[in-house]
Amino acid sequence: MIRRPSYSLFEARAKFCEVQAGHIFRQIVHPINYFDTSLDIVCRDIKDENIIFSSDLSVKLIDFASAVMLRPRQHGHRQPIYFDQVYWTMNFGSPKILKGMSYRAEPAEMWSLGVFFFTILTGEIPFPGPYSAAASPGCPRHKVEGKASGECLEIFGGILMRNL
Repeated sequence: MIRRPSYSLFEARAKFCEVQAGHIFRQIVHPINYFDTSLDIVCRDIKDENIIFSSDLSVKLIDFASAVMLRPRQHGHRQPIYFDQVYWTMNFGSPKILKGMSYRAEPAEMWSLGVFFFTILTGEIPFPGPYSAAASPGCPRHKVEGKASGECLEIFGGILMRNL
């Protein structure tokens, strides 16, 4: 058996073209959706360090130490659970987490997915420091305008919303 080399996206410090970034992003979103909808689990630490990839851009999500099980859905809805402790890496934390407010894990995870997608597409995190995200009105569109399609801008605008 030959071991294929793999790297974390943090180690690679790479920016990918939109097609590659979308391919990577979809490979992360599908299991995250499965964890949430089928297993009632939220990972709570989506970041470039916890995603490894091979040369063919096959991606794996690793490190579930911060994951939490939520109450099962009843009639299609889940009773909200609010958390006070921080389990996210600060640069990937949502504004509520960064402000020290109680937060729901699911919307906070959406925020971190937005930061992750922005990072792999541009090669940099969207905000200059962890606390600038809390003060920002949302996605810094100026960093991606002209570099990303309108569809990507829509995704960033929808995911990187301050109220998450």
